[in-house]
Order: sequence, then structure tokens, then C-alpha cells
Amino acid sequence: MKLNKEEIAVAKILDELNFNWHRNWQGFIYQTAEGHYRKYYPDFYLNDYDVYLEYKGWVTEKMNHKMNDSKKRNSFKLLIVYSNDKRYKDLGLNIKQIQLEKQLLLDCVKSLAGKTPVSKTDENVNLTAGSTPV
Repeated sequence: MKLNKEEIAVAKILDELNFNWHRNWQGFIYQTAEGHYRKYYPDFYLNDYDVYLEYKGWVTEKMNHKMNDSKKRNSFKLLIVYSNDKRYKDLGLNIKQIQLEKQLLLDCVKSLAGKTPVSKTDENVNLTAGSTPV
């Protein structure tokens, strides 16, 4: 599957920050609300941090369920970068934030990986929501 325009922008930022990353091909089992089993494939894998990164241009309840259920069943670290849509401004990192302040993405990845904490004074980062809690 090809990267869309926004995923390409995220990939460029990962490159600028010298992340050792690759396009993720590993699927994680989840159960749909209807009881069917499927696989969820986050967009990127950050090798040195054992963190998966997902770009979400739009969000539905089904998508949230998919990400949360797959995390619960498979126990992996997931950081989500959202579009600049004002409906998602309180969910976590958005693409405009990381384009303007690339270090913010690095800090959030390190925090999620348990390497260094994100500053508690930064009101624009909701790492818990952005990493889809279970």
C-alpha cells in the first residue's frame, strides 16, 4: 500500500530526525464490534524505540475501537499523529505541530518508549490520548 501525502510528510520528518524506521507490515489481531477478527497495520515502525506510529487523517469510532482493541490484545506501543482537523485538536499530536516543532515528535516517541519524559508543562501534547489508551 502506498503512502498518502500526509504519510509522506510524516516519513520526511522521521528522516529529518534520523529515526531508524520502516513501513510497517506487521499486523495485530483485533476483534471488531461485530465479533469478527481482523488485523490492524500501523503505518510506521520505529526500530530503535520499538514504537509504532500511525497517521490518522480522519477518525471514526470503528477506527478507535480497532486501535484500542489491537493494543489491548497485542500489547504494543502506538503513537498517533492526527490531521490538523479542529475536531481532533484535543486527541494528541497533529501533523502541523510536528512540522513546526519536530523535536516534539522525538520527545513523545522517547517518552512512550520509556527513554525520557515529555515535559509536563507542554499543554499541547496529550501523550496518553495520542497513544490511544486501552
